[in-house]
Amino acid sequence: MFSSTPTDDAKPVSTPPTDDLHNHLVFKIEHQEYAIPVGHVRGLIGMPELTKIPAPDYVRGVIDVQGTAVPVLDLRVKLGLPTTTVTTQQVIVIVQASASDRDVAAGILVDEGLEVRAVDADEIVPAPLYGASSQPAAAKPAEHKPRPIYVLDVERICAEMRSSWRAQ
Repeated sequence: MFSSTPTDDAKPVSTPPTDDLHNHLVFKIEHQEYAIPVGHVRGLIGMPELTKIPAPDYVRGVIDVQGTAVPVLDLRVKLGLPTTTVTTQQVIVIVQASASDRDVAAGILVDEGLEVRAVDADEIVPAPLYGASSQPAAAKPAEHKPRPIYVLDVERICAEMRSSWRAQ
């Protein structure tokens, strides 16, 4: 289990020395397991105080990570799940992806971090809809028993966040 102790800076995620394309950081949001390819993960931090900003409803606020303002996303809103009060037990996964030829960092609010796990390409199956949108999902389930693990499309999430901020 990952520590949820607040820190000033993101801590690097230690991963097994195998192919980053197949290793995923697995975590829970609302009793469902989700995963992010470790190549996009820049670190984990405990729940610091969020600075509120004018932003889409799925952005809970921003945090300072090594001198950079990083938006914290609540995927519950995007996935159509019930929202909850932010607690100090939650963890923020800092991710980075390219969006419009620029690296974009974001924090993803998670309930519980679990582990780094290998997910083979043949385990990924077609995705459900992403919240109320008719667009393809930002998450694809990987068949792990007893429940699927939804592999998040970090590049799409970061690109969508960047374009919605331009519209604000």
